[in-house]
Amino acid sequence: MDRVSFGAVKEAKRPLLLLSGGKDSVACYYLLKEFWDKLLVVFINTGDAFPETLKIVDDIKKVHPLFLEVNSDVKAFREEFGNPFD
Repeated sequence: MDRVSFGAVKEAKRPLLLLSGGKDSVACYYLLKEFWDKLLVVFINTGDAFPETLKIVDDIKKVHPLFLEVNSDVKAFREEFGNPFD
């Protein structure tokens, strides 16, 4: 199996990964292991994630040196404005 090309990540001064805690973003995180020293990982905590998701994100947060968690409150938003729609 050929290795995936990470040209854009290699060239970036500060690559960023938006981590949802789902299987796809966690797989991307581990595929980028060789870049962890410069990879900024950002998790947007909506306040409505499954406990299992928060556990996975928390485990990554404990070991990753460049981790940013952005907090919001989707439940309060829905109460005030209702559900979003097209």
